[in-house]
Amino acid sequence: MNPLPDKVELPTPRMKLALLAVWMLAFSAFAVFAMAHVSTAAWIGWVISLPAIAFALIFVLGIVNGVGVTLDREGFTVRSLWGEKRHLWANVSEFKIGHRGRARAIRFDDATRQDGMAKMRHSMGRTNAWISPLVVSGGLDKACALLNAFRARAATR
Repeated sequence: MNPLPDKVELPTPRMKLALLAVWMLAFSAFAVFAMAHVSTAAWIGWVISLPAIAFALIFVLGIVNGVGVTLDREGFTVRSLWGEKRHLWANVSEFKIGHRGRARAIRFDDATRQDGMAKMRHSMGRTNAWISPLVVSGGLDKACALLNAFRARAATR
């Protein structure tokens, strides 16, 4: 059996984030162009396109700043578009592929979550934390298997 390294960095899904940014900018350009040629109120196109431009900038920041998951012997850190969160292996359940809306994501339960929704879910025994596909590249199945392997190694110590 191949031993696990002490630390693994799952890479940033740069291509996925770049495609989303380009798609948002294309939508914005189409909205501005369409409203400028269809209506005398061209400003409506800008109003429609502003949220898409904002999301495109957020995706570009994700590429520049780097998002991803770092695994080590004590736990893992998720760097997302919205910030960084550290989880210890002792506080998380088995990792599984689940759905968040229509998107697939890595699902796990975090015993330390204390937000309002987590408190309600704790009463049912689950907190349902997620690792987004916008944070992990190389396939969710591989990432999920690697997370479970690191968790299992920590449990045997």
